[in-house]
Amino acid sequence: MKVVVFAVGPQESGKTAISNHVAELSESLSSTEYHPTVGVRILEFERKITADPKKSQKWREAVVEAVELWDCSGNPQYLPLFIPFVQRSHAPGVIFAHRIINAPQRNKLKISNKVLQKFGIAYTSLDQDPDAIKSEFDILLAQAFTQLLEQKEQEENAISKQ
Repeated sequence: MKVVVFAVGPQESGKTAISNHVAELSESLSSTEYHPTVGVRILEFERKITADPKKSQKWREAVVEAVELWDCSGNPQYLPLFIPFVQRSHAPGVIFAHRIINAPQRNKLKISNKVLQKFGIAYTSLDQDPDAIKSEFDILLAQAFTQLLEQKEQEENAISKQ
């Protein structure tokens, strides 16, 4: 099973730096040069996640989960490029939304597209503790993994009733 994550946010908010960090492609969140993402950049990696025993009855043990992280450009002209993929996706996805450093909470990215609103959302910023960002990311993965298990169970129940 694979969890799809969409990293979205305004231009120059640090989506690529944070995506690289959670994918363990870099040790820090700091970068010396800004290189805007054109369209979308897809990172594939595995992540070991554990369930919150208070919230998940579906699984208890740590699992290694396949992750597909879409590092989406903050340029609004590219939004129409990845929306069709989201609409056709059968895997539960999550939104890892970024805000500009020191932006007030009310300036968080507004997820206005109805397609994206069905996903779990976590807001991050480059001014957060890097370990806290990874923890938030892992919580989203655990929630999405639980959704995958529930979806699979529903499909198996539907097949067994036929």
